[in-house]
Amino acid sequence: MITWIRRYLSDRTGAIAVEFAVLSPFIAILIVGAWDMARYINDQAALTEATRSGLQYAVSKYWNADLVKAAVLAEASREGLDNVSVTVNSTCDCPNGTTPSSCTATNACGGTNALRVYTEIQATKSYATTIDYRLVPQQVVLNRSSSLRVR
Repeated sequence: MITWIRRYLSDRTGAIAVEFAVLSPFIAILIVGAWDMARYINDQAALTEATRSGLQYAVSKYWNADLVKAAVLAEASREGLDNVSVTVNSTCDCPNGTTPSSCTATNACGGTNALRVYTEIQATKSYATTIDYRLVPQQVVLNRSSSLRVR
């Protein structure tokens, strides 16, 4: 009987299978967590790229809010993002610190002062994790904004 107990205690067959069965859920959560983090970072970078693409369009073509918004949505689609909400705002001022009544009027600042026009693009997208981690929110809103003086 004692030899049987010794042989049972020294037998290691199946130990690796038991260890794998115990550790595999933790390894799976780490892999899925790394996947979610990579998707989150990629979506933020893609959203930033889309807003910058809209600013490039606003600078290269004459400013039109609908066309700039379409350029942002097209770039977001190329980057693989869907359900993106875009807001385009334009503000202007004069070099002397006054605010003109219209950003499109010629000679709005009077004299030789050139009108300065700024465009700000804000893009928002909802991001959902693959699984519910309990300690991390499952829904996160990604916000990215870019602004530039276009004239």
